[in-house]
Amino acid sequence: MSGESAPRPNEGTIRETIARADALRERKRFVEAVELLSEALRAGGDPAEIQYRLGNVYVDEGRLDAAEGCYKKALSVRPDYVNAMHNLAIVYKRQGRVGLFVRTYKRSRRIDHRPSYSSGEEKGGKRRTWLAGRGAMLLVGAVVVFVLVWSFTR
Repeated sequence: MSGESAPRPNEGTIRETIARADALRERKRFVEAVELLSEALRAGGDPAEIQYRLGNVYVDEGRLDAAEGCYKKALSVRPDYVNAMHNLAIVYKRQGRVGLFVRTYKRSRRIDHRPSYSSGEEKGGKRRTWLAGRGAMLLVGAVVVFVLVWSFTR
């Protein structure tokens, strides 16, 4: 028994802890939210997701430097974590670091619109294809071209 460690909480317990932290964040109880998220991280929760959520708490609290660090940690674990990258870009914008904002925001958009979603895989709880956001733009563009051509040939 001397070499045994305490049992780790199951995934359901970690999810519940994260949900409680989110509820505390909504009620602006930031210190308690950070404590719960830190607990979830120590219990073996997904470090990218938890660092992302910690960053969100720090943004709400106005601690942009701490938020920046958390989003960078999330991206070091999962480089294609588009939500963390997008929020990092917003932090840069609020800090007045326009060059970093533009580069990071553009990178987040490239990640978010990769053709790898052409299979219709799940993203953010919604079924999505690569053309899903572009279909309406293509239709509008086609209508505009048609109207222009029609008006000049009358």
